[in-house]
Amino acid sequence: MKLKTTMITSNANRVRSNPALGMMLSVGRNTIPGRTCPAVNVGISVSRVGGNAQTKAMKKVAGKLRLDLAQFREQEAFAQFAADLDASTKAQLARGERTVEVLKQGQFEPMPVEEQIVSIYAVTEGHMDSIPTEHVEEFESALMDYMRTRHGAMLDEIRETGALPEIDALVAAISEFKDIYEVEG
Repeated sequence: MKLKTTMITSNANRVRSNPALGMMLSVGRNTIPGRTCPAVNVGISVSRVGGNAQTKAMKKVAGKLRLDLAQFREQEAFAQFAADLDASTKAQLARGERTVEVLKQGQFEPMPVEEQIVSIYAVTEGHMDSIPTEHVEEFESALMDYMRTRHGAMLDEIRETGALPEIDALVAAISEFKDIYEVEG
């Protein structure tokens, strides 16, 4: 079955609307150059379904993600013109770069929602701040392997209840992994 979509084009943005799914995504020209897919503008993309289709855990981590990503895009644009950035801005830009890396997904490589939640939580709460951006994909993959083998019950709990596990337990699991993880190269 093929869903009908409508493409509205203007000089600034392309908007893809899908009435059957109740959503409209705005793809700005400035999101395409980095080839980050999907190149969605989080500030103006909307969905009538919205958070009702998300689990409680995803709502909790995605809310912060959306704000962080919008701030990153604004600061990234500003940083192009600024010669000297303060340490706080540099840190936010670095976390934004890591966040974008976490959001990248290979074609035909779906990721279970419980793993998405753990990855998004780890990056938005700063657990990946010490990982060089070019190693984020490797780190995330190794973290998911670790979570599946050592903390499978925690992933099962997220999948079955739709809620975040005890935060202290999740932080402890991520910290345990970081203690044994080494960047190669």
